[in-house]
Amino acid sequence: MNKKKVRRLTYPHIDAIVPQTLDFFGNKRNIVIFLNEIVRQGGEMLAADALGYEWLDINGLLKADDALRNLVEEQNLFIAKKAEELLCSRSMHGFEEVVEERGEIVKKSRKFNDKILLEYVRANNPKYQKGTPEDEMPIFEIKRFEVPAK
Repeated sequence: MNKKKVRRLTYPHIDAIVPQTLDFFGNKRNIVIFLNEIVRQGGEMLAADALGYEWLDINGLLKADDALRNLVEEQNLFIAKKAEELLCSRSMHGFEEVVEERGEIVKKSRKFNDKILLEYVRANNPKYQKGTPEDEMPIFEIKRFEVPAK
């Protein structure tokens, strides 16, 4: 019986983690579990709670350890990409709504939300995007007043 080799992804910055962080988590494997839990839960606070860590301890490590902070930021970017893909999928394919009565499924229907689809199109279409955040700000005229000397 041939076993398939499972290729595990590695985190390139994990070797740069400071000893204090390694002592807190115990080993690199627990850090990887924490990083994966960030994506699963949707953020580092939720991941800390799910794994039984105190948020203040994790927050202190993030402030002190640049390598851990970079790894967590990469996970947060992955969460944003995952959310965008889910939004796209729901806007184009809808979602299934199940109606139950007395514990039995009575009806299944596919629901669509036009507002989600329009927001997704607006977000990804250059026609609806503004160049910079400054473009959204109102223009203020700066006037200089001179105070007469007495």
